[in-house]
Amino acid sequence: MTDRRNFITGLALAPIIAAAPAMAMTATPSPDPVTAYWAAWHGINDGTVSEDAFARAMDALDYWEPVTQRDFIRKVVTMFHDCHAPPPDDRIALMIAQGKRFVGEA
Repeated sequence: MTDRRNFITGLALAPIIAAAPAMAMTATPSPDPVTAYWAAWHGINDGTVSEDAFARAMDALDYWEPVTQRDFIRKVVTMFHDCHAPPPDDRIALMIAQGKRFVGEA
């Protein structure tokens, strides 16, 4: 049978053990969608990147969920850099929802 000390230790460690996968995901570096988009944007203009690769970079940027306010601002500035071709309405709605989350309205 489990003694009291082991039981309390288990209770104390349970949140850490449960959060380990999420902590590992945030600790794993992933490619920055803003940097990838700009590389693809310059590449499509230079002819070194295919239209499919550019579309994938644009989709990755559009559906990226920034974790920090700084990253959110980088995303918005990047998505609206070309005033003649703003993002579609559904992607603008997604950005608005993300912005509301950062200001605590969501």
